[in-house]
Amino acid sequence: MDYIHYVSTSGISSLNVRAAQNYWPTQEEEARILLDGLVNHPEIDSFKHLHRETSSIGWRAFFGHTTIPLEGPDPSEPMEEFFHEIFRAAVPGGSIVDVFPFLNPLISRSKFLRSQSDKFYERATAFFIKSFSEPQAEGVLSLSGMLKETGKRIGMDTLLDCGWVAGTLFLAAQDTTATALKWFLLAMILYPETAAPARAELERIVGDRPPSFADMDRLPQIEAMVKEVLRWRPPAAAGVVHMATEDIVYEEYLIPKGAILFPLTWTICRDPSVYPNGETFDPSRFVDSMGNVKSPLPRTHEDYLAFGHGRRVCIGKSFAINSLLISIAHLLWAFDFQKGVDEHGAEVTPDPMAFSDNGANVYPKPFPVKFVPRVSGLADRLKAVLNATAALTKTSSLCSLALKSLRAPISYTSWPTGELLGLTVLRTDYVSLLSLLHNRVLSLSLALKPPVTPPAVTKVLEDLNAELGRFTNCALSIDDEIHGEEMRKQMRWGAEEVIEGVQRTVDTAADAVTSGALEKEGDKRDLLPVASLLSTIEKLKETLPKDNKAAIIRRWEADTAALEDGVRETREMIDEGDARERKGPHRGVDDNEAEFEDEGGWDELGDDFGDQELSGDELERAKTVFPLLRLVTLLHKRLLTHHLKLQQTPPLTESHVLSLFRNSTSLVSSADELASSLYTPQDVPVILTRVKEMDECVGKFKTVWDEWEAEKRLASLKVQEDHGNDSSEDETDSRDAANRKWFDICFVQINRAVKNLEAGLPADPPS
Repeated sequence: MDYIHYVSTSGISSLNVRAAQNYWPTQEEEARILLDGLVNHPEIDSFKHLHRETSSIGWRAFFGHTTIPLEGPDPSEPMEEFFHEIFRAAVPGGSIVDVFPFLNPLISRSKFLRSQSDKFYERATAFFIKSFSEPQAEGVLSLSGMLKETGKRIGMDTLLDCGWVAGTLFLAAQDTTATALKWFLLAMILYPETAAPARAELERIVGDRPPSFADMDRLPQIEAMVKEVLRWRPPAAAGVVHMATEDIVYEEYLIPKGAILFPLTWTICRDPSVYPNGETFDPSRFVDSMGNVKSPLPRTHEDYLAFGHGRRVCIGKSFAINSLLISIAHLLWAFDFQKGVDEHGAEVTPDPMAFSDNGANVYPKPFPVKFVPRVSGLADRLKAVLNATAALTKTSSLCSLALKSLRAPISYTSWPTGELLGLTVLRTDYVSLLSLLHNRVLSLSLALKPPVTPPAVTKVLEDLNAELGRFTNCALSIDDEIHGEEMRKQMRWGAEEVIEGVQRTVDTAADAVTSGALEKEGDKRDLLPVASLLSTIEKLKETLPKDNKAAIIRRWEADTAALEDGVRETREMIDEGDARERKGPHRGVDDNEAEFEDEGGWDELGDDFGDQELSGDELERAKTVFPLLRLVTLLHKRLLTHHLKLQQTPPLTESHVLSLFRNSTSLVSSADELASSLYTPQDVPVILTRVKEMDECVGKFKTVWDEWEAEKRLASLKVQEDHGNDSSEDETDSRDAANRKWFDICFVQINRAVKNLEAGLPADPPS
């Protein structure tokens, strides 16, 4: 296994600048949980609060699990112990390859270290695989979830591979980010005046509400603070070691192949030519006179030197920076930081050079901090936001679970237990539940009007969750055999559309709650998504078919409309070609005409498809094919109006209806492909293939038609034998005869058109 390649491939795809934004909601929520813990549990060491936050972010983002509680078991604790053991063995003079056997083609030392490394590897592997394999929380975006779906495509098809990738990224993220936050607290104690510009910025931009990622573009002082923390005290002070794979000449130095290189980040970040007074914590060094973040110096290329350089830059860089930005913004918004006291009540001034290390990261010795809330009623405000967000997130997760069940293949669906009810009862329940969902959504929009009260929101969401569960179970209770396949499909599609709308609504509400938008703008911005969802629910109630045949008719009507669209567009194509020919081959189209032609929708996608002129031969082919498209559309529509909608004697059997319907989808597809093949440049063999496919679909229609006609004639003869002829039956027979004649002629005409095309479709002239 090319382990480093796999870590890089999967990590980059899930943690690059754009992908890292997917984890913003998790990072925002964990930052608020951090504040809540610091307010309500001041007796717990601040370093533990920071560690819980960064571990929980990684636990959720990389493994897809739920948040790690402040009080109670920490499921990631064994991983933390393993992390410290790894890097105690990796201090300068040791080597990380002693810990990771699969990286050991280079160095093999003492049996003791080898034995220890094997034990570490076995323990880590077991824990990584267990953490990766355990079920994920519903609706949680994670690296593990991505690997479970796409891992095989990048060669990661074993639990060992996937577990180690997720575990390694977790190890790399949790301790380094917590270390940076510890150094931030130390800086705030030693240099309290440096927080003033960032706090003034927060007061101006976010006010009394918690900050969010939506504010970050307007918070340059926060970005400068993060940059200075990582410069002043880079967590990995010695950098990550590298080995030269070939001789390198750098300026007057020769770096021989095989040399081990230590990029001393601590020293680099104190280069006096780049960072004057490097021992002083000063975020203003990254801010210009206008209050904006300065561009990095050409010598450094960027200001985040703690993450490495070039091709070996930390793949979790964007993810880690986001965690620091949102955490530091929340801490500065919520608290003033004061020196804590020791067990004797004496104020403690921490030593800026008192630090510990675990071989890879350097962090400050523990020191007491007093967190003084800056926002009135901070505990209640945090509780309100967290409770409302948690309730909305739970509903969103329930929607994800419901959609997953509705979209699952029939053989894998967890069907409700018990005897299935009749369609009439299920349909009535379905419509009633739609009405209840309509009312719950309306109640939710009212509950989210400021001032938002979490108990009111929670109560509405509890009711909404209950109705969502019942509605999903009702949709899942529709059975192909008992209630009809098409009825099942349409009821499930309707359920999916409604539940997707509910999920969008609660996700929008969650964003509004966390960003403070509800406090600033009221409910105005949320009325449109709610109104759209309510309209969707009402439309579904009105148009829901009453049975499987009605569902089939509804789909058949949609298929007929699609066929008519194809005929109309082909007719327009021919008319435009004729118009151009009448104008002459060299006469252009003026701007007004071009604008008028574009209104027809030939180039809706803006890719020039269908916007090029047909040649003379291509126009003739389109004219030759057009009658076939028109005849097939008429046949399809006549089957609807004369046989599916009208009551026939004897009626079409269920098997006949299903056979016709299954062929309808194929016919629409083949007609669409045939019409598309008429665009320039045309390919005659392709056109003929599409013609043959359409003819096969028509042949299947004719088979069903012939079977039903034979049964109908037998039934008619039996009626005549039993009752003799009367005037009403003569009239019916006359209508039936006219109908049979129409279909017979239509089938003959289609067959003739196909043969004419196969025999004489104009070919391309020789080049």
